[in-house]
Amino acid sequence: MKYFNLFACCKMVKGTCRFIIIDLQRGVYETIPNDLYELVIENRGVSKDEIFMKKITTMLLMNILTF
Repeated sequence: MKYFNLFACCKMVKGTCRFIIIDLQRGVYETIPNDLYELVIENRGVSKDEIFMKKITTMLLMNILTF
């Protein structure tokens, strides 16, 4: 089973309107929206299957409970 973890050389930095993941080893970066940052932080060490099931369940509940 695969787990969701960032490499040790990757750091996340908060900006004013979004976050950035910096790969210090390769010298590259990627900007990410706040929602994706929260997903990464909440699911450290969680398997990809568990993350997928959690998101599907949330989506289904939102569709069922909203009219």
